Formats: sequence, C-alpha cells, structure tokens
Amino acid sequence: MNWITRKVKYASFFVAPFNEFFSHMYGFYLHLRYSFNNKNPGKDVERLRYYLVKHCHIVEKGLSLPEPRLGFGRPKIVDLIEKAKEYEQISGSDDVAKMLRDMLRAYLSYHERMLYVLPDDFEMLIKEFVKDFSPSGKGGLKIMRKESWENYSIEQYEKFVERRCSVRSFSDQPVNDEVVEKIIKTSINM
Repeated sequence: MNWITRKVKYASFFVAPFNEFFSHMYGFYLHLRYSFNNKNPGKDVERLRYYLVKHCHIVEKGLSLPEPRLGFGRPKIVDLIEKAKEYEQISGSDDVAKMLRDMLRAYLSYHERMLYVLPDDFEMLIKEFVKDFSPSGKGGLKIMRKESWENYSIEQYEKFVERRCSVRSFSDQPVNDEVVEKIIKTSINM
C-alpha cells in the first residue's frame, strides 16, 4: 500500500498534467477564498495582497482601453491607496506596492498627456503616495503598436509572449490559420 501512495503522490505532484491540474485547482481555491470577500480584506496580508493586485489590474485595464474615460476610477484608487498603506504597515513595501505605484504614475501620466486636470485633493493623494518611491517597472502600461510587430518571426513572438502583455485593442482583420497554429504551438512549448 505504501508503494501505491508514493506513486499517487509522485503522479500528483511531479507529473506535469497532474501538477498543472493541482496548480489550477489551488488558483481556483484562492479565487474562491479571496474574491467574494474583497470589500473588506481586513488585516490578513494574503487577502490584502490579493485585493491590491486584483484592483490594480482593474485600473490598469481601464488605462489600456483604446479611449479611457478621463478621471475614471477615482473611488477605487482612493480605496487602493488606503489598503496599500495598511498592507505596507503589516508587510512592508514589496513588489505589489511597487506595481501599484507604477500603475498610479501611469494614471497620472495619462491624464497629463490628455491635458485633463484631476481634482486637486485626488491628484495630491496620488502624488504623495508615489513620491518616496522611484519607478520600478513592475506596473503601469507598455504602449505597443501593431506596426512594430508586423514583420516579426515566431522567435520574436516568443520574446513578446515572455513579457506577459495583454492586448485590449484589436483590429477587425482576420488572422491567417497558419499564424494561429504557430502561436498555439509556441504557447504549448513555453
């Protein structure tokens, strides 16, 4: 019986398909545990971290839309800053805090480019929160134009995918089936 138990453990944790399955199940468990109680994550470091990452990505997604609404997300950003301060009191400043500050810099930068004046108290809150930390490259946006990727090879595509970018603006032109197949093969092999 001991031999069978070892084999099951081996198959569960060291064989890729099973390991991937358990990884997804653990991710689903975290989603269930933290997603539905995110209005008030309390002082639990893991819940605060999950809350900050999730809501930071929501604001980043808003920034990445083709035409973001000017001044969007004010209540969410105020709440994020409050929760981030609580989080940093408990666990210190880490990559989550850096990502949040980089995203807020991108938010300010977007509104400056659009010549949109944010309410003074809101703008000062953001600037005060980000001022003591230099940009870390952990959050915000990467502006990428389709033209710069038109003539790239599949190897260059691999480099692109490794950077974990999300695209929010698509053209209406169909994609050649061969290209889709190469993309899928590349993704499977990564």
